[in-house]
Amino acid sequence: MSTHDQSDVSRPASRGARTLIIDLEALQHEDDETRGFGPYALSAEIPRPWLQETLGKTDAEVANSGHIAGDISLLSGGAVLIRGRLEAAFSVPCARCLEPAAVSADADICVQYERGAVGSHPIKRGDDDDEEGIDPDEPDRLTYAGTKIDLRPMLGETVLMAYPMRALCGRGEDCRGLCTNCGANLNEQADTDGGCSQCGVGGMVGGIGRVASATDAEPVKGAGAEAEDSPWKAALRKLRDD
Repeated sequence: MSTHDQSDVSRPASRGARTLIIDLEALQHEDDETRGFGPYALSAEIPRPWLQETLGKTDAEVANSGHIAGDISLLSGGAVLIRGRLEAAFSVPCARCLEPAAVSADADICVQYERGAVGSHPIKRGDDDDEEGIDPDEPDRLTYAGTKIDLRPMLGETVLMAYPMRALCGRGEDCRGLCTNCGANLNEQADTDGGCSQCGVGGMVGGIGRVASATDAEPVKGAGAEAEDSPWKAALRKLRDD
């Protein structure tokens, strides 16, 4: 998505679109001073349930609704230019300790919708050019049909693109992770190199729990230790596989 001057999207949305489905005919009848072309203000809430559903196939959790603010300009030939700022956030499990790690999905939006047939494929800038030749100020291009533009597919794609390959909790690189033997959170233990205080086996190497070797002592069963089929064990196996 392209960056743009924020000064033209920070004004109050006294008139314009307040939903994620823009009714173009209604916009043109709102303000005679714009002569039907705009720009019209865009200010709409992005509901939390919709954000959660968009991220439904991931392990992300959404706590709050998002927001989009900007402006809408009607161009010749039925084209519609939308510029603004998306603000949204979610959390994912920390790659080390599995505690929530905050992720920002904030992004500048600059999209030009062109009239097209229902079901036509989106027009993406750069389809015929190398990425090095893409102008960062050139808007992305999508198609729409009829008199309404649904922003949700575009916003959903933007939010999904913010999903990280790897995220850390608020401790950042200081996160010590989990003991790979018993699953204890090493961040809750004294910062020593003597291994896990709960099982006496797992240690910390490079900020994450050390995998127990064949020469290590057997895991201690009892207080503070987890059964072999515990959720911690399953989570740790997944981390090692990843």
